[in-house]
Amino acid sequence: DISKSKNDMLYIIISIILGILTNSIALILLFILSYFMIVFLKSSIKKKIMNLGALIIVLIVFILLTPKWIKGYIIKLTDFEYFSKTVAKFQVYQDTFINIPKQDKKFFIIGNGMGGYSSRAALTCTGRYVDSYSRFFSPSVTLYTTDYILGRYIKYNLEQGQGTLYSPFSTILTIQGEYGIIGTIWFLILIYVMMKKSNIYSKIFVLFFFFSCFIENYAEFEKVMVLLFILYFIEKKENIKMEKGEIE
Repeated sequence: DISKSKNDMLYIIISIILGILTNSIALILLFILSYFMIVFLKSSIKKKIMNLGALIIVLIVFILLTPKWIKGYIIKLTDFEYFSKTVAKFQVYQDTFINIPKQDKKFFIIGNGMGGYSSRAALTCTGRYVDSYSRFFSPSVTLYTTDYILGRYIKYNLEQGQGTLYSPFSTILTIQGEYGIIGTIWFLILIYVMMKKSNIYSKIFVLFFFFSCFIENYAEFEKVMVLLFILYFIEKKENIKMEKGEIE
């Protein structure tokens, strides 16, 4: 949006192509969604039209470079009945937010405790997520992790090698499962505060991070969180300088 350099545009195009070649389809689509949601909300009509054209170009590139089996699979997932019955992550969301709370109100309000559901700590303590763990420590697993998480993890990730849609964990699932609705509300407040105090470009990163929290335990990956806050505060610092007139 701000660069007039053809070299920068070349880097952007190369980055898009490399991103598609990773086959991280969910993250690519979430980033595109985050970018255009923020830009459309904040831009003028002229910019909206320009960005709509850019979106069409990005989608064309995506369609051309994405393997046929992935495109076919995405089409299948648009069938809600197929999606709900085959995607393990969706089933875990149902269990975490609906089925378990019906039987256990305490679980819904305050969760099952730290390391007691689907966090990386909980998975590591099973001895199946990190193989070397069981060589030094005895496995420690809660009933909820055993009944709702571990079996699905072994079936879909270890035995079948499925992707993130089938992994029975994510940041949102972890927060709700281990800290309850109280933890989930505090997390939403944090995202809201970061969004409110950010400029347009930081908003894109924060919204993208929030969306990604529905598919993986990214809040527990240091490399992800450090990058998020580096980008957030760089943009925040630049915004402060612009407000003071230090930069154009």
